[in-house]
Amino acid sequence: MANILVVDDEDDVRLSLERRLTREGHTVATAWSQNAAVACINAAEIPFDVVLTDMLMESPNSGVEVLKATLARDVFTEVVILTAYGNVANAVECMKMGAFDYVEKKHSGCGRV
Repeated sequence: MANILVVDDEDDVRLSLERRLTREGHTVATAWSQNAAVACINAAEIPFDVVLTDMLMESPNSGVEVLKATLARDVFTEVVILTAYGNVANAVECMKMGAFDYVEKKHSGCGRV
């Protein structure tokens, strides 16, 4: 199974991904910010196999900074950028930088007014 880092400042998203991936048998670490993610990436005994990171946390480019830190540590780590505010230009930039995928988070709107 894979060693995965989940990075998202939304508790519900981060914890849901952690639970689901753990249930599937993966080893999962979590970070709630760009800075926490970079620290986790650099401190890991072995590089992560996969990093799932939100794009927009402390800054509009937090996901890009996590991508850069991840690939600086190990170019074979697959980085998936998650965003609720996707746009084509941003997706192309991330893919050119080495992201494995760029996924738009869909909110169901359930319970929202």
